[in-house]
Amino acid sequence: MTQTSHGAHHGPYTHLTADAAADLRRPIAAAEVRFKVQAVRWTKRDGADKVATAAQVVAYMDARTVIARLNLLFPGAWRAQTEALPLEMRLTRRNADGTLTPIRLTEQGEAKADDTLYYRCRLQIAEATFEDVGAGDDPKAAYSDAIKRAAVRAGIGESLYAMDSPWLRIGNADGQLRVSRAGKPYLDERTSRWLQRMYEAWSTRAGSIFGEPLPHAPAPALADHTAEDPRHANGNGAPHTDGEHDGVAAISLPELPEMPAAPDSAAEATGHNEADDTAPETDVGDAVREVIATAHAAGVSAGTLNRLAVLLAARRPDTVVKLADVDDALAGELARRIRQARAVGWSDETLADMIEQALGSERHRTAAQRRKAFREHLDRLAADALVEHASPAAA
Repeated sequence: MTQTSHGAHHGPYTHLTADAAADLRRPIAAAEVRFKVQAVRWTKRDGADKVATAAQVVAYMDARTVIARLNLLFPGAWRAQTEALPLEMRLTRRNADGTLTPIRLTEQGEAKADDTLYYRCRLQIAEATFEDVGAGDDPKAAYSDAIKRAAVRAGIGESLYAMDSPWLRIGNADGQLRVSRAGKPYLDERTSRWLQRMYEAWSTRAGSIFGEPLPHAPAPALADHTAEDPRHANGNGAPHTDGEHDGVAAISLPELPEMPAAPDSAAEATGHNEADDTAPETDVGDAVREVIATAHAAGVSAGTLNRLAVLLAARRPDTVVKLADVDDALAGELARRIRQARAVGWSDETLADMIEQALGSERHRTAAQRRKAFREHLDRLAADALVEHASPAAA
């Protein structure tokens, strides 16, 4: 099929014709392809002194990209129906009372209980139906995984499977990976742009068999780390968190204060000890006590809470926000964002990574711009999670 211009297609379609099938399998535009660290090569397998020497980087697509392509080519002529995978289609063991428990087998052949959610997606495009199963730790992840897997059967994202997944060394060059505070390799904006250029070059050579890239919409400013490529999930289908730092710019981090236990009083919130005359005497309000309790309940660490306060207070990345400096407005914002992060399934590590990505963003130059981008990104994810949890089958 010959395309008349970049981005042109023969749709919209109402039937799955040969032209429609060719448009479905066209490569994803470079601006919409995402990259992340997949596997890490260490100097040692175990121990605190292990050092990363290289890591494998993979390209993947977001579930939103799938939906955007379907809406572009088959507006109103597609639907995705999802349902939990029945127990009889899963690996189970029978309990003494006759009930069944889902299990998974370890590499050693040991059977362990499996809490992973599995969704089966039936993706109907015009008169054709494509079906596959996705997995995840929560409904949002399982739904996203399922619709992407079904979409690949229809050709969407097929080109990504044809690409090699390169191993990149640790270093400071464009085509190399940086290392986080925890010693894990990650992608910064410079290397992400380098990978995009490599992807564009591939799509014009070996990838040209899939046709010309078909763009949908500008990629979001911040990467969605809850989205996962179906072929690159963990063994239990859960999203990877190691090295997911797309767009992070390295910065020098200050010393971070310890966060106290969930406070029952203002004295506990400020760290005051009657036996210690040097302890701070500044009282804090109920809002600050609440945000500390919220952080503890969500498993958010002291360092992550402080960095989130720096971001939401629009401070410089190399500063620290003390509890005594947190007013009610900032405390309310902190509690809200922590609850949102928990709702979209972010762990403490993922939240910390996203905060550092926002603080080090080269695209957003000012502290206010970085805060705005982070807020909008989290608002969008929280809204999507709310919709998808309420109706997983909704397109």
